[in-house]
Amino acid sequence: MKYIEQLVMIPLLTVIFTVGAYSFATTDEAKATDRLKVYTTAEDTKEHAQQLDVAYFAGGCFWGTQEALDQVPGVVSTLVGYCGGHTTSPSYKSVCKHDTGHAETVRVVYDPKKISYQKLARTFLDQHDPTTLNRQGFDIGDQYRSAIFYADDREKNEAQAAIAEKSKGLEPGRTVVTSLEKFKTFYTAEDYHQKYIARTGVASCHGH
Repeated sequence: MKYIEQLVMIPLLTVIFTVGAYSFATTDEAKATDRLKVYTTAEDTKEHAQQLDVAYFAGGCFWGTQEALDQVPGVVSTLVGYCGGHTTSPSYKSVCKHDTGHAETVRVVYDPKKISYQKLARTFLDQHDPTTLNRQGFDIGDQYRSAIFYADDREKNEAQAAIAEKSKGLEPGRTVVTSLEKFKTFYTAEDYHQKYIARTGVASCHGH
């Protein structure tokens, strides 16, 4: 009888522990998502009050994009996150499934007295390959698309001008496929993605 009870209890305990572990993991992921800062144009006005502006660029792996933009004179701060999708509160795991529509994006706070939006956009275009659709090197998928998220008509016009400048210097047969998308919401990525290259010293995932 004891032997039969043991046979019953072992799988039952396995189910209990498995469900419990899943519950904790789900809860931890939800808590992590809840902690992530969300930015909209309303949030960006706080930067404007400090005489600063904000830009949002997606150019493949956001580790490399952030590392490159951090080196640009006039850039004050950067954050990596997700932009341009159709779901709310995305996580890295969900974005990697390629069904949320989000692009790995960098939020750039910059000083417009030191660098214009158009020049910053042009610099961004020079830092990655804007001629490959939904791809940067070995990274493939819509999360790696080249995109500029503009807040208003001024930014859209300056981004278009930057793309036109970039296009002039391309080899025949190559065209800029960087999409211009209206900015709506930026979801800050998980802490372990922030300043990843600067913190770890790994080689940049950018290169073309």
